[in-house]
This record gives sequence, C-alpha cells and structure tokens, in this order.
Amino acid sequence: MENEKKSFFFQPEEKKKWWQFRKMDKKEYGYVAIVGILGGVIIKGALGDVLSTAGLVSGFVWLFLTIKQKVKK
Repeated sequence: MENEKKSFFFQPEEKKKWWQFRKMDKKEYGYVAIVGILGGVIIKGALGDVLSTAGLVSGFVWLFLTIKQKVKK
C-alpha cells in the first residue's frame, strides 16, 4: 500500500477512476448545452466546433432526460 503510486486521476483506496465517482444531473447537462452552444458561436474555428458539438450532445441528453422524467410521472 505504501509503495502504491498516486496520480491525480486515480484514487487508490477505492480503485476507481475519476469518471466513475460522479454523474452529471439534468441541470448540469442544460448548463453545458447553453455554454457550449454560445461558446461555439462566439469562438470561431476548431475550438468553436468542439464547443458547439459538446453543447449539442449535452442538449440532446438534457432533452432525453427531461422527456424521460415527464413520461415517468
């Protein structure tokens, strides 16, 4: 245990990677969608395309989660 190498993304006590600890909720997907699409419009070029794509994907996930929540009720 003492010789175990610790890095930024690795938690040795649970042996989980950083992306396994927490999932985004519907509200956060909405924020990422708005910021990504607006950032893509403001910033041109390859970085703007990446931000727009991330915003669109987050928007679709937000829409899916919203519809899923309404159908469950």
